[in-house]
Amino acid sequence: MQTSFHTLSSGVSALQVDSAGRLTSLVLYEREWITAPLPLWQLVLQDPGDQSVIDRQRPLPASQLAAPAPETIEQEGQSLRLRYASLPFEQETVAIDLTLTITAEDQGFAFRYAIDNQSAWTVRELRGPALAASLAASTESEPALLWPMGAGERVTEPARLGVRHDPYPSRLTMPWLALHDDRGGLYFGCHEPETRTIYLNADSTRVDQALVLSASLFPFCAPGAAWESCTVMLAPFEGSWHAAAKRYRQWAESGWQHPAPAAPAAPAAHSARPDWITRVGGMLLVILKQQNGEIHWSYQDLDRISELSAESGCDLVCLYGWTVGGHDRFYPVYEPDPAMGGEEALRAGIKRLQAAGQRVVLYTNGQLLDMQGDWFGTHGMEVAAVSERGEPFGEMWHKYKDAPGRLLACACQQAPAWSDHLVALARQVQGLGADGIIYDQIGAGHPPFCFGTGHGHDNPAASHGPGVVANMRR
Repeated sequence: MQTSFHTLSSGVSALQVDSAGRLTSLVLYEREWITAPLPLWQLVLQDPGDQSVIDRQRPLPASQLAAPAPETIEQEGQSLRLRYASLPFEQETVAIDLTLTITAEDQGFAFRYAIDNQSAWTVRELRGPALAASLAASTESEPALLWPMGAGERVTEPARLGVRHDPYPSRLTMPWLALHDDRGGLYFGCHEPETRTIYLNADSTRVDQALVLSASLFPFCAPGAAWESCTVMLAPFEGSWHAAAKRYRQWAESGWQHPAPAAPAAPAAHSARPDWITRVGGMLLVILKQQNGEIHWSYQDLDRISELSAESGCDLVCLYGWTVGGHDRFYPVYEPDPAMGGEEALRAGIKRLQAAGQRVVLYTNGQLLDMQGDWFGTHGMEVAAVSERGEPFGEMWHKYKDAPGRLLACACQQAPAWSDHLVALARQVQGLGADGIIYDQIGAGHPPFCFGTGHGHDNPAASHGPGVVANMRR
């Protein structure tokens, strides 16, 4: 059968898909980025009765279904619609209807997937679009990979990268990446308005002189259910990498809400951002009591801490380990410690810090639950993020050789009782007179999925990102 091609244009960009459903060309500012044609999607199917344990960093190995040729390709204006019905798989045909729509938008191309699952399988993961992006130098420099880990990484030799497979919103702080050289580059962004878990994938081992890029989306689409994806955007940018960052920011700010600054002459509303937050000159972080019970500073020592903060040019003091359990023990219970002076001494110390011109923030952890503590025994399994076998996801923190380590489970941010507890902690800290609270780890490092029931999420991938957003708004 003769291969045919379908082309879309979007300003300075052009895209080509062949009749086999492979991305064969992506031209941005007259530069060809595709080195080898690849299928535009891959599914991971799972038996609904399979209760394997999912690792925190990688999806389960499961039955994988590579994209066959589409049954139909329809072009209407600046959109391509590729439809796949009754997919062939392991000596059978599965009743999964998949539609991929590619639309020319804003100088780039938007990819959107839809699934109608009438099979006996759960569609666990959709990986796509996949593109073999060229690493050949267009000018004097080879493209570098911009990867949103932490504050951002710039990988100058992506041909030696190997395989990267990282989750957002957890290890990754944003769901976009880019390839960039001195002319500009290629933007690859997942515009996920609900902050559901996705993975970004980059693989330098699959195609010679290319970096295979894709996103992993997680429908967890059960038999008889339907699902629609977020938008995955491929687009060009010119000049500095900041242009790619601005493209993502422009999309993000079109739907996200930011606390507005408080009006100078009016009382600050609960949703307003206090003016002092924008004027902090520096923060002094102090651990009063450690995990092994060693007290470094008592509440009476807050005067000396105030002096040290001022001497260092700081005007914000953040108190860690201010509780009976010390730092990383007995979470999520945070009670003032009699051994450090008791609650009234803590209140008085906070007032003295504030009288000296310091703001005071108290530490809590936004997800960790000490599995050896009394609170976990009573409430832990009600709020813990759990695997498919019902086992809590967690971490081990062992900071000192003279005391045992602590095994800490992770809370599911969608669990109603956990949301209530976070609010109660804020009220407790406010009642002690502090200016603010830190919910450590609430924005990073959490499990990407929760398979618990009764938490309110309709999808394991919707447990953490949407829960964090809802809790912060609350």
